[in-house]
Amino acid sequence: MKTQAPLARASLATRRRTRPTRRDKADKASDKADKTGDKKAKPPTAEEISKKSSELQEQMSQDLVHVGRLQQKARKDKDVIKLNCVNDKLVQMKAMMNLADDKRTQITDALTLGNGRAPEHFTDYTRSSSDIKKLREEADVCVGVGPDYLGDSKLNVSNPGIPDDPTASSSFDDGVEPPAYASPFS
Repeated sequence: MKTQAPLARASLATRRRTRPTRRDKADKASDKADKTGDKKAKPPTAEEISKKSSELQEQMSQDLVHVGRLQQKARKDKDVIKLNCVNDKLVQMKAMMNLADDKRTQITDALTLGNGRAPEHFTDYTRSSSDIKKLREEADVCVGVGPDYLGDSKLNVSNPGIPDDPTASSSFDDGVEPPAYASPFS
């Protein structure tokens, strides 16, 4: 039993030395990136962030107005199904707009403080913008406008001749089969 303890300790010590550390993993990841030629994208400048966030804000507000018009159209048409669908998308859009407004405030705060956190807030802001655009597209589909709705469809059906047509003459025309006998217990 005493001989097993030193072997177990040696085995444990060997495992400790061969187990990669976080630094080793980070070095391997950076070596892999260097070999494949991947380079980190240069973060956008403050001016680019400011300009692009203004454009995204304008686009998001246009999307919100568009969905509001779709809601009015569905209400005017008195189509409850379309109205419920558009209302659902509109509520989600308003919530996303509130979050996006908070992100925009964080971007402007980060730009004025110069703390370098503006690019990560801008990434969240662009994500919110793309989510709002997706909700607009879904609202368009709700009312039948958009890429998924191509219009009323027509169905043209051509069928083959009926193989077992009872009205067609048959080679087994021997006559009419007599009716079966009725049961005497009825």
